[in-house]
Amino acid sequence: FSGGPRRVLFLDPERNDALRRSLPDHASFLLAYDPARGTFGLSPYPSRPADADDLNAAAVNTAVSLHKENDAARLWRQALQRSPDRFDCAYNLMRLSYRLGDDDEALALTRRLQQQRQDLGELWYFEARILARRGQITDAIRAGRQALTRVAPDSSDARRWTSWVHQIEAA
Repeated sequence: FSGGPRRVLFLDPERNDALRRSLPDHASFLLAYDPARGTFGLSPYPSRPADADDLNAAAVNTAVSLHKENDAARLWRQALQRSPDRFDCAYNLMRLSYRLGDDDEALALTRRLQQQRQDLGELWYFEARILARRGQITDAIRAGRQALTRVAPDSSDARRWTSWVHQIEAA
């Protein structure tokens, strides 16, 4: 595929035939995942062991296209088991965990990612949001201020985060 696939779809193997018949003709290929074996296959090609790239792609498509967030989280966890240093998988899982309200997982992933990318203010902002949601206001303010030291002072992130920190301080 010189230009890469136009579309990757996560398919439940039990419903594979029905889904395949209902797909539009413009789908480039089908990526079928078998959770029992932990393998992917490009239909009709034979399956191969799934690597972290496969799992990340399937998780993104599962979360975005099919809105199956718990399945996506499971796939990202599997990807991180295969490749623990994958920033993109950990970042995606961190954001999804935050959105699903799993503050323990989101906070653990945020702190893990902060070790890899100390320059990325967004990670400290997420930490601040998680801590605030937990009621740890002093720690949330500290993390929010750390986020501000990692962005340009005149950026839209700095303005938004400063406003958020001031709201938390005033509460």
